Amino acid sequence: MATLVLAAACSSSTTATPPAPTPTPVVTTASPSPSPAPTPTVGPDGCRYRRPLPAGSVVSVIGDSYTTGEPGKGGVGAKGWPAILARRTGWTVFKDAQGASGYLSKGFTGKAYDGLIYLDQVRKLPAQHPDLVIVFGSANDLGHTGPPYFVDSVRKTLEAVRRAAPDAYVVVATSFWYDDQPPAEMLYIGQVEKAETARLGCAVFLDPIAEKWFGDRYRYLFVPNNDHPTDAGHLRLADLWQRDLRRLGLLG
Repeated sequence: MATLVLAAACSSSTTATPPAPTPTPVVTTASPSPSPAPTPTVGPDGCRYRRPLPAGSVVSVIGDSYTTGEPGKGGVGAKGWPAILARRTGWTVFKDAQGASGYLSKGFTGKAYDGLIYLDQVRKLPAQHPDLVIVFGSANDLGHTGPPYFVDSVRKTLEAVRRAAPDAYVVVATSFWYDDQPPAEMLYIGQVEKAETARLGCAVFLDPIAEKWFGDRYRYLFVPNNDHPTDAGHLRLADLWQRDLRRLGLLG
């Protein structure tokens, strides 16, 4: 605060003169410079703003054999789409996936179906501290969609993801289909996932069937007489994930 005080003048004459009245101090207050508003980390709806994830970010993928790849069916190890995505982005990608698993379908360990479902995969998330969680699939739930169990299982799984990784972005993608005639039950699985993703909030739903990730045009990218993508099919999957994550603002 700046204060300006005007002092009385002194005369050089020998004749005394009455002192001039002391003026009231003039006080001026400088207006503070406006500070730039901090960049919010969440929006007015309580959701984190999406931003490109830098190299070194952690991504956890929950899925089935379309994520793991299977021996003899292509896409195994370094040639699977999660590994390709990791190399291209510099992210650390955890492949928390089990062949034959789904929201209700029990995964196959190589010896027997032992009860591994998507909810079991969620339990790995707290130790990974992911910046992004992808829940991908599953066509394995065909035959398991009877109400209310399937809806309840999808809801329970996504809510568990939110609790296990509260600060992570969440992307839910229904399964793709290998030709242009996906069964009605497969479309229903996507409808449930879309509705439950919206119900969860602060999450994004992708529909590879509607986006035509595969289909008759790309049938050559699948193992002959099989519905699993080859290594070339996994290369396309990596391309598509990059495209959609960039569109969502999660990849620069």
